[in-house]
Amino acid sequence: MASKGFTALISITISILTSITRDCYTVIEEDKTLRDSFHEAGRGLPFIEEALRAIKSELNGRDINELTTASLETCSSKSQIAERVFRDVALAPADSRCSLYTATVRREGKGNSVEELVKEMISDVCNMVKDSAIEEPLKIHIKALRKAIKKLSNMEPSVPEEPSDGGISYHGSGNQFNALGGTQNNIQTVASNSSATSLGV
Repeated sequence: MASKGFTALISITISILTSITRDCYTVIEEDKTLRDSFHEAGRGLPFIEEALRAIKSELNGRDINELTTASLETCSSKSQIAERVFRDVALAPADSRCSLYTATVRREGKGNSVEELVKEMISDVCNMVKDSAIEEPLKIHIKALRKAIKKLSNMEPSVPEEPSDGGISYHGSGNQFNALGGTQNNIQTVASNSSATSLGV
């Protein structure tokens, strides 16, 4: 990508991140119904924005390699998804933000929880720095980003795990007695060589 195209795309991405923080996250930053990892993701957005500004400055006027361009395009795409998610939550009534957010992520897939989006954008930014060989001037930003991604990785997911469907898995020998809906099921496991067959009795 030519320098002008790269500069335009990184500027758009920065604007999106600024908008999320200013127009969306500030509305919900005190909402206790949303999990800590949701808020940590919101607090992580400015670190990404600041790093992108530094990258833009460092690479201004340079030829941009394909790897750096690909990472920026991915980061920009994720920022657009993040904007939609944060905006939907911010516009929702206070008493339904958590349920709306949970439903949105479950519909779109786990990869679209805000903490996963932020972690992926951080990874994209770090790849841009590495592939452009600008680690030294960006070292302070990279340190902050790595700290942010480590903290997010150790937190409880912002969307609760979906409850199981009530199915029962049994691995072992002997009989298993399960009571489902008041009916007792006796499953007898018969081992044959290296495989096991479950028979309903």
